[in-house]
Amino acid sequence: DFLKTISSIIASALKNSEITYALMNSEERYRKLVDFLPDIILMHYNGYITYVNEAAINVLGYTRDELIGKDILGFVADGHQNIKDAVMGKSAQMKFEIFEIEVLGKNENRICILKTEQVKLEEKLVTLVVLSDITKKKELENKVKRNIDKQSVLNSMLKLSLENISFDKMLNDVFKMIISIPWLTFEKRGCIFLVNEEGDLEIKTQSFLSPEIGIKCRIIPFGHCLCGKAALQKKVIYVGHINEEHEKTNSVVNPHGHYCVPIMFIDK
Repeated sequence: DFLKTISSIIASALKNSEITYALMNSEERYRKLVDFLPDIILMHYNGYITYVNEAAINVLGYTRDELIGKDILGFVADGHQNIKDAVMGKSAQMKFEIFEIEVLGKNENRICILKTEQVKLEEKLVTLVVLSDITKKKELENKVKRNIDKQSVLNSMLKLSLENISFDKMLNDVFKMIISIPWLTFEKRGCIFLVNEEGDLEIKTQSFLSPEIGIKCRIIPFGHCLCGKAALQKKVIYVGHINEEHEKTNSVVNPHGHYCVPIMFIDK
């Protein structure tokens, strides 16, 4: 009986060892499988990252040490509270929703589709975060949208040129079309110059210029200030800040830059 008991204990121990080995082997296979997935996969406990797969390292550009143990919200671009709640796995009803978020990469940010689920791991409730990188898709969508906007404005301009209206009104309407394009990041203010009989640039239409600038910049000789230099050089001039080339400014100047684009016909 003693030997039978010993035999049973040994058999039980062997069985437990087999189960433990199988579980370890299964977990190892699972981790290898997850590492091969193209999506970014992270796990966090109370907001601190505990696991990342290879895609997270390759796509975001961080090392594993730069991710593990860090606050996951530190990698999320400023967003709405519901996005942060979804990342944290706080809202149970959100687990079936899909969110589009901007993730802060080491070298460049990525646009991702976010999916989360809470799972139990080693008696702890952790949050599984899956991020599908759609950056290239969004870039393509934006490019298509920009082309559509460009064609729409060009078509409107061509249609306008066929209408029986004054040249000044046509110029004013065209300028409004240009500054209304939603993805242009400059302020909705500026003007269009034409060359007058004296050979200087003269404002023909403008939008939201201050009265002071409207007076100071009404006539610009070729080669003077940024607009005059763009006309003389026949090339686009961009200056992102106020510098010595701004010869005509307000008495009270807010930080701003200029795009000066010459209107060319053949070589004039």
